[in-house]
Amino acid sequence: MCSTVTHTDKKSFEKKFSLASFFNQHWDNYVLNPKYPITPVQYKAVNAIRKCRTEALGKDIYTCNDCGQTVEVFHSCRNRFCPNCSWADTVKWSKTVYNHLLNVPHRHVVMTLPHSLNFLIRRNNKFFFETILVVASNLMKDFIRSKYRVQPVVISVLHTFGERKNLHVNVHMIVSWGGIDKEKNTLNSIPLTSHVDYHTHKNLFR
Repeated sequence: MCSTVTHTDKKSFEKKFSLASFFNQHWDNYVLNPKYPITPVQYKAVNAIRKCRTEALGKDIYTCNDCGQTVEVFHSCRNRFCPNCSWADTVKWSKTVYNHLLNVPHRHVVMTLPHSLNFLIRRNNKFFFETILVVASNLMKDFIRSKYRVQPVVISVLHTFGERKNLHVNVHMIVSWGGIDKEKNTLNSIPLTSHVDYHTHKNLFR
């Protein structure tokens, strides 16, 4: 009897629905009459996701020394937009970020561009993506510096699409609720009960 853990059939790992299966069903027809122009980056990402962990990219075969059973492991595409491949990088990134956080409370802040700008965003996405990251981050840092006299830290992540895969540009920020007092060279926290005026920040961001 094999002394190792029982091997699992690779089919048990397959999801009932996946982004790759969605592309396999609809992509070839969609590209014939796309609703919006498809960029080279999008073509590359879709092609990579469709091939990810399939025969197209090759495979490694592992054999158990005890029972002789073999397991096939298909190669991944390593595209940063692939949900299968990017998860491991996301976990690694989150651990790195966590180790660099200041020892103060943090808040999650989200700022979003209105959908009325989507027509312009599609034609100037680089400008809008860069601008929202800079404006949102500077807004929070300026607010904390001016009100609490400390230098905060802001970690920003850009989201370009919503859960329904519609264009929905927003930036998620981890904002240190405190920071370095440069005059006293101390690390100070901001009281969690401190009030943040939503309407003022909304108007400033606008």
